[in-house]
Amino acid sequence: MYTRLLFKIIPFSLVVFFNACTPDELIYNNPQDPKSPIYLNEIDLQTLISFSDVIIKINIKPENEKRISIERNIITNSISIQDAHFFFNLPDYEEDETISILDTNNIQLDMEYEYIIRNVSIEYETDSLYSVMVIATIEHELEIPRFTSITQISATSVELKWDFEPTIEKTEALAEFVISRTSIDSDIIDDTFRISYNPAEPFTFIDDSLHPRFNYTYIVRIETVSGNQSNTDSSSIFLKFPDLQDKDWLPISLERIHLNWSFSPLSEADYTLDSLKIYRFGENGNTIRINESLYPVDLQYEFTDTLENPEPAENWSYIIEWCGDFYCESDTTDILTTPFRYMVLVPGTDSYTYGKDENWEEDDVIIDSFYISIYETPDSYYNDINQDLTVRITELDNPEASANINWEDAEKYCLERTENILISEFSGEGLRLPTKYEWEYAASFDEGSHERKYSFGDYMNSSLANYYLSEYGNVDAPLTVGYFNGINSGTQDAQSYLGLYDMNGNVMEWTSTQEQTSVYICKGGGFLNEGTDCNNTNEFTYSEVTAHKTIGFRPVISAKELLDYLKGKLE
Repeated sequence: MYTRLLFKIIPFSLVVFFNACTPDELIYNNPQDPKSPIYLNEIDLQTLISFSDVIIKINIKPENEKRISIERNIITNSISIQDAHFFFNLPDYEEDETISILDTNNIQLDMEYEYIIRNVSIEYETDSLYSVMVIATIEHELEIPRFTSITQISATSVELKWDFEPTIEKTEALAEFVISRTSIDSDIIDDTFRISYNPAEPFTFIDDSLHPRFNYTYIVRIETVSGNQSNTDSSSIFLKFPDLQDKDWLPISLERIHLNWSFSPLSEADYTLDSLKIYRFGENGNTIRINESLYPVDLQYEFTDTLENPEPAENWSYIIEWCGDFYCESDTTDILTTPFRYMVLVPGTDSYTYGKDENWEEDDVIIDSFYISIYETPDSYYNDINQDLTVRITELDNPEASANINWEDAEKYCLERTENILISEFSGEGLRLPTKYEWEYAASFDEGSHERKYSFGDYMNSSLANYYLSEYGNVDAPLTVGYFNGINSGTQDAQSYLGLYDMNGNVMEWTSTQEQTSVYICKGGGFLNEGTDCNNTNEFTYSEVTAHKTIGFRPVISAKELLDYLKGKLE
């Protein structure tokens, strides 16, 4: 009950009226006031979920609600702008049941949506009675695929791997990954690849349509059935191919050339070359494929070639072609044969024990690589300083080993031959006599041990060498150089491991090593020495002026000096 008071002001007098009312019940008409009889429950909003790219799911747990109001706003720069407003009549539901409402009203990706949800009275003619609002927001977007690796797996292929965790509930809405490939190089055509979305399989793709030595950028996104796409992730790669880092060549003899090529390592690339081919062509212009490797090739490749009827100081060229996935690159190496028809390379060593098994003190020595004459110097060479050294031994008028030569004359011959053949372009020592260490090392050279007793093996007989009273020997003069070749009657092929002839017997050979002043060491023994004295380690000493029918020589030349000379002529 309440009393209404009415006041009226009259000049100079006050009149008061009292109006008494009967008691009446107080009524609250605010649906948001819990004390009001028309109070509407506040909505129990459970979650907002990106159901698909075009649907947002609203999960609520109703309590006596029949109808709700949903206002959807877009939040931009912290400002809320109304986007949609609709009402939803709830179906029948059980207690504690969660009801899902699917908002399909023009949902856009990459938006922040704000939902204002209220209970609405359905007992009145108007919808103006609302409960207290419940507000929730959601970032509606597709998860971005993220590259985890991009690896070059062959010359023209890369493997892409990426992670992807879908943020939408309805994964059936995801159709495929879209991968775009671009390049800053105008010669490369851009391309796009589509890979079906299958969560049961690894997210990976191999692009095998590339070209080495170009930069490529890959962009990945997910696309839905309705054609919407996520934002992108990108990754770049420079496609590598082995560079020819180094190359070299080495004449082993006139006919045999050793070549090697080194390719740069492929850091961060996981593949090897598929094939390697080598072509050779000479001054006649004919090109011949001489070697091919059809299996994964190491980045260090060596090859020894045997030339066909080469001539001294002759130009030859080699083309090496290395390939991967049918992409090939090539390089040309020019070489020059040795200016001597009959010299062979003796590879050096860091440690050689000289004089092993003899009665004098052994020496451990370092020996640099050098070339040595295959034959003892024949008479035709020695007697005619202008004799062409390119002439074959079989064509010489006097192929017998030269003898009756003292040390000084042997040295003089080497000097004159150097000037005659290599001319002024040669800056090294040139042809010279070997040291006793070089001579013994060359004679004893074997695969691994270098301990041969004789140059041809560990035993001596008359079919292998010319020594005192041997069956095929001669007590008056030395035999033709290379006589024990397995072709002449009663002979075996007595060449050494390196292809040297007559290192033991026929004529002993001067070295450049002094025993004492004006006294030099000879090696190998001659036709007047017992066979056992002609072994590799034995020494003979003579005055530098001694000339005897059993003493001759064979020249050597430093490998480095000769190679510098040959390669210099090609520059």
